[in-house]
Amino acid sequence: MFRDILQSKWFTAVISVVLGFFLISVIKLKPPLAMVGRELGNLNHKIDEAEKNSLELEELSDYLKSNAYLERQARLKLNYKKPDEKVVFVYRKTGETMLLSQTDLSVGQAQKFFESKLMANLKSWWGYLINK
Repeated sequence: MFRDILQSKWFTAVISVVLGFFLISVIKLKPPLAMVGRELGNLNHKIDEAEKNSLELEELSDYLKSNAYLERQARLKLNYKKPDEKVVFVYRKTGETMLLSQTDLSVGQAQKFFESKLMANLKSWWGYLINK
């Protein structure tokens, strides 16, 4: 009797319909499941970045609490120096002094160079004022 039920056409049709519904349900669930997987990946990436930032902030906090940071700030802001140290100031060169140092001009030649520049500037101003 059980064997007859399993071999009947109605049982096969019912089983086919039930399997069809399951198959359709699985197909409908696939896109939302993929979207949830992508969101999970994004959240894991954000968690990794947050942990990395947290580690960097801990390292920065340790540095800000260190004596090296305090000494550096005292040197920069309070002009602190140790008793046995000598302070040396280094200034950047301006464009004209760089030009002079590159051409190796003597002091007299440098003075002539600046005077000629001054005269050229005065002449251009005079021309500007006269033509106005």
